[in-house]
Amino acid sequence: AVEVGKGPRFVRRYRLLSVCKTTVERLLQRRMEIGEYEAALKVAVEYNLDTDQVHQREWEAFPVSETSINTVLPKIANVEWVLDECSSRWPDTKAAAKLLADYALKRCREARADASQLDEAARAAGLEEKETMLAARVKRLAVLERLDASDYIDPGRLQWFCEKEIEEVARVLAAEEDCEGLRAVWAQYESELRP
Repeated sequence: AVEVGKGPRFVRRYRLLSVCKTTVERLLQRRMEIGEYEAALKVAVEYNLDTDQVHQREWEAFPVSETSINTVLPKIANVEWVLDECSSRWPDTKAAAKLLADYALKRCREARADASQLDEAARAAGLEEKETMLAARVKRLAVLERLDASDYIDPGRLQWFCEKEIEEVARVLAAEEDCEGLRAVWAQYESELRP
């Protein structure tokens, strides 16, 4: 005879194979990865996350154009990030390059005025340096406009033209026998090119 409670016991075991839990941050990342920037922005706003990361990813995903400059960049609060992007991205048209440089210069001047008012000397000095570089780029782009009538330009050539010393640019133009280009560079930078 088997006593009650002493018989064979049936134990049911459940094994938990996996639990999928998505964090808000992961959801935001997924939305950005698949290009759903509006949905990502809604998540960021709803959960009080930094919206700059959404706009930054959106900027990085699209080519530099008048639309992306005017609609995405103004939404980004991190001025230093915006200025770095404007300094490091090289569009494939002169119009977009000029628009990007003009936008960056304007944004830099605004930030510099704010930094001066807030008495942030170190930040103001960094912005002044960036402003000088951007103003030089705007000037170079004006010269480049006179060098070539077409709007399309190789981004590598654009970068080279804007970042190299003007003496080197003049030497290369002379070596390439680009008289019109040399004339345009000379007209804008005569005082710097004279011995």
